Amino acid sequence: DVEEALRAGLVVRMGATVKFVHDRVHEAAYALIPPGSRASLHQSIGRKLMTGLSRKAMEEEVFDIVNQLNQATELIAQPKERQTLGRLNFLAGKRAKASAAWASARSYLAQAAALSTQSDWRERYDETFDLHLELAECEYLIGAFDAADELFKLLSERGRSNRDRVRTYRLRVRLYPVAGRYGDAVETAIEGLRLFGI
Repeated sequence: DVEEALRAGLVVRMGATVKFVHDRVHEAAYALIPPGSRASLHQSIGRKLMTGLSRKAMEEEVFDIVNQLNQATELIAQPKERQTLGRLNFLAGKRAKASAAWASARSYLAQAAALSTQSDWRERYDETFDLHLELAECEYLIGAFDAADELFKLLSERGRSNRDRVRTYRLRVRLYPVAGRYGDAVETAIEGLRLFGI
């Protein structure tokens, strides 16, 4: 299917994959796809990328998969498929965060949060809490302090255990100085100590 594009020099073979020779060529090819067809095309590509992959292989290809499926979220109606996409975005967010790509990590984590439901706080509490904690940290690291504070408030309200509430307080105390909010860091530390009777 790509032989003609290869002969024309628009794409090149790189091992088992084929890549556009330049971003402009990629953009021009993408512009030829009718806008109304793009989401379904992204969904189809994302699903094909996932087909037959083991869990480990899916983790290795996570960025390619979510970058396709995230452009088709409005077409993904099945709860199980939405949950899978949420988990893949969570994984991509954690991997991007580990590479200090804060903005990308925030984007993936925000997408995972958008795909979560209220019932996830009951049925998948640990994963949902961890997701929102990671997102709060990324919001803070990209300078979205108000969004981070809203997430900290949510986490404090939803935390089921002292351990989880401590994790929230510890993160807040660690991040407030990043924004020069030293007073808030001290106040949060004192509040946390009082909460746990120390």
